[in-house]
Amino acid sequence: MRWLPALLAVLLPLLPALPPALRAASPADWTRTVALVERGRFDEARAVASQASDPLLVDWVLWVRTLEDPAGVDTEDLAGLLVRRADWPARGALQAELERRLVRLPPERRCALAGRFEPRTATGRLARAECLLRSGDRAGAAALLRRAWPEAFLDPHRETELRRLFGDLLTPEMDALRADELMWRDRHGEARRLLGRLDPDSRRLLEARLALQRDTPGVDGLVRAVPPRLRTHPGLLHDRIRWRLRRGRIDAAAELLAGAPADPGHAQAWWDLRARLVVELVQRGDFAAAHDLLRDHRAPPGAPHARAEWLAGWIALRFLDRPGEAYERFRRLYGEVRSPVSRARAAYWAGRAAERLGDRPVAERWYRRAAAHPTAFYGLEALHRLGEDPASRIRPLLAASAPAMPPATLVSDPRFTVGRSLCRAGAPRQAVPWFAAVLRALERVDEGALAAVAQACDHAHVRAQLATLFALEGGLPRLLAFPLPADLDVTTAARAAGLDPALLLALARQESRFDPEAVSPAGALGLTQFLPGTARAVAARSGLPWSPLRLSRDPDYQLRLAAHHLRELLERYGGDLFLAVAAYNAGPARVDRWLRELGDPRARPREERLDWLERIPYGETRDYVQRVVEGLAVYRVLLREPAAPDARVGGLRVELEPPRPRPERS
Repeated sequence: MRWLPALLAVLLPLLPALPPALRAASPADWTRTVALVERGRFDEARAVASQASDPLLVDWVLWVRTLEDPAGVDTEDLAGLLVRRADWPARGALQAELERRLVRLPPERRCALAGRFEPRTATGRLARAECLLRSGDRAGAAALLRRAWPEAFLDPHRETELRRLFGDLLTPEMDALRADELMWRDRHGEARRLLGRLDPDSRRLLEARLALQRDTPGVDGLVRAVPPRLRTHPGLLHDRIRWRLRRGRIDAAAELLAGAPADPGHAQAWWDLRARLVVELVQRGDFAAAHDLLRDHRAPPGAPHARAEWLAGWIALRFLDRPGEAYERFRRLYGEVRSPVSRARAAYWAGRAAERLGDRPVAERWYRRAAAHPTAFYGLEALHRLGEDPASRIRPLLAASAPAMPPATLVSDPRFTVGRSLCRAGAPRQAVPWFAAVLRALERVDEGALAAVAQACDHAHVRAQLATLFALEGGLPRLLAFPLPADLDVTTAARAAGLDPALLLALARQESRFDPEAVSPAGALGLTQFLPGTARAVAARSGLPWSPLRLSRDPDYQLRLAAHHLRELLERYGGDLFLAVAAYNAGPARVDRWLRELGDPRARPREERLDWLERIPYGETRDYVQRVVEGLAVYRVLLREPAAPDARVGGLRVELEPPRPRPERS
């Protein structure tokens, strides 16, 4: 990436001038407006934007308010925004808000708006069906109604209104379909309202499903009351399996799952259930039963299919001594996946299977395919099998040739202007979806496009988010997803705790993509995603002052807390990187439980340590550990640190230095 500073230096003068209307709002206007929006003062923000005479800024305020404070947005304004800015981010959420409002409008206005957009939600389709019926298009209304009725959210008043309107277009079969769909979504109240409208057989089916989902006493009798022809109903089977799983009846649940229909619909829900059962069986060491469930896994395309194929191959290779089957699964999987992480995983395990079959030349070919992705966890593992230093593969990536200049359409796009303006106004996190939207419009996202974004918004969080996203989709070198934040003093914080700065960088990158103001759904805060209670305890143990304000805003403070906590965990687990990083993500209590259930991997051969990692029951934690190990290897190269022996073999252990005292900062 030595070309990046030079490219950025020449990029700005070559960018085309923006149209006058898009230059009207000054950086000061954007800064004032963003500050008001962040405090929820939308009326004042709109006034500032209007005074700037920039329709882009005015529309951005309207866009944010629709997502955060929709009650304050006029319906006509929202409809106009959808027309003017059809390619803006969150289009689905904006249109869903408009479609929710249609039922409150007079019929004429409702139909005028419903006819302007192709409906995206069941609510919108019902509104369009109503308009078609009023205009005399009974067949068109019926077609939309059949699609919308099963999945619509309806309160009792709206349901009564629609039944009066559509009359005999709503058939008992459609109510049965609606009952089924409502139960798949656990919407029990709406489903119960249908009991009196169903035929006796369908009513018994619904009563049994309600009892299963709500854990009602007497469920066995209700299931027996279901007519024989409906006892293999996919929804009923799914609910019975879930009921057994909640009671820990793993074998009984697996027995029912084995009899599921070949194509039961709701593929993702069935895969989630199958995957949960597989995890339970693997945890207790029943690998044959787990493999049986994966033999015909029926996982939907994409990540679920890749996960199912990999699991089946891994179990066959490592626990059932079926390397031939495993090799074929991994070989096919390699041809089906595209991301560097997935290709490295498939190639590495194909190599392991070939090695088990006694074909070392084929194994080495697969290891070299995996090693072509040295920033991926299993690329690093492949390099270990080949006896190569990861740095020897990562360093050449830094010297890649300069990319072509980005297309003029990129930087002249209004969405790019919004992202750049937000970043300059001190809101880089809010800029990410805008840059992502304009990058998605390109035929190909390359280094030049990312360089244009970096010139417009030189912030590590933005670069990490976008590079990770587009590297995952196969368009960018994955090395670009590992920025070095110039504004973070990671080295000082790490050395104060006796840690490798590369490890602290890897952890912060994985936790928040270097966003010091990140807030997780669980309430974890900042660059290193601490829960306040954990942070307070770490501060007390490490001698740092406790400050809730600094936890949410001060990246230096966040890094110091994380460094001390990570050192505690490394000391607790004898320097073992897998265990310490897993504990940072899932908590030491869970890691201690896994040690009891799965055994202690620290004295085991490397292959068994990988198996232990892959047996962690939480997918988030498995992924987290692998991504941090990747980051450690990459950042050791980027920081030009000498490769320690443990780094060369993939970073399974970390040698700790004595903590260095640091003057306290108030």
